[in-house]
Amino acid sequence: MPEEAAARINDAIRSCLERCYGDRTPIATVAHFLSELRRDPTWSEAEIEEVQTTVLKMLSLIVEKPPEE
Repeated sequence: MPEEAAARINDAIRSCLERCYGDRTPIATVAHFLSELRRDPTWSEAEIEEVQTTVLKMLSLIVEKPPEE
């Protein structure tokens, strides 16, 4: 992946995670962010999928899981 594309994807990941921080519905925030990217013709579906995959992986590591009963 060219360095410019990687930097752009990393910026999008960071931006999406910033929006999710402290939000009560981070998955809805991710969905909205991805829909914004899809409306931008400069983003390919492969790039958007990379953003989505990485953001969801990172969120799964930091979001509190409810205690098991």
